[in-house]
Amino acid sequence: MEAAAATSMKKIIILAGMLCLISKVKAQSVDSNYLFQNIDKTEIEALYSYYTQDGNHSAVTGGQGTEELNVQAVSLKAKHYLSQKFDLNWKAGVDVITSASTDNIDYVLTSASRIDRRIFADLNLSIHTKNKSYVTLGTGISAESDYLSIPVRLNYRSQETENGSQWNLSLDAAFDDLRWGRFNPDFYSPVRLVYPIELRSTDWFKNYRRQSYNLMTSYSFCSTKNRSWQYLQG
Repeated sequence: MEAAAATSMKKIIILAGMLCLISKVKAQSVDSNYLFQNIDKTEIEALYSYYTQDGNHSAVTGGQGTEELNVQAVSLKAKHYLSQKFDLNWKAGVDVITSASTDNIDYVLTSASRIDRRIFADLNLSIHTKNKSYVTLGTGISAESDYLSIPVRLNYRSQETENGSQWNLSLDAAFDDLRWGRFNPDFYSPVRLVYPIELRSTDWFKNYRRQSYNLMTSYSFCSTKNRSWQYLQG
């Protein structure tokens, strides 16, 4: 009886040990292969930056004069996940520039330190396809006192294959207006082209609109585990 009882106890202990081992393996498997995390539908980032410089060789005034410059930039960026297929990205901000050189660029002289600013905004829509490629469509606006630009962007990136190869195609276009006066309190509208000071005695040309286009393709692949290659054509 004592031998039978001992054998039964050994079986129970061995069985209990096996159950604990199986439970531990399952717990490790779940913890190592699955991570639960709540992903916000909207991500927002805010950034402030400040830059300053000094010197006595201003390019605007022919290499003479102060180069003192202060730039303050504020931007806000957001990414919104519309669905598993679409996400929307936008960015907007303002750059404020204070410098003595800026006062010599436009037609209005006010003080030793002239303030200029740039306002910009960008909007991009990314579309994720079924084959894990994605397409991005974008546009925006950038405005200064003597410059206005409206960009248009199209980007396609293919799915990365098993050997790490991938195609990328980008098309960018910009439509610019080069007239000055948008932020001037006397006008608040584009008035005229601004020539360099040594050329302002003559109207060299009247065309204030400019269009630029850029097409770039690239192909990348991995030849070995530690070496990758990329070919660019633009």
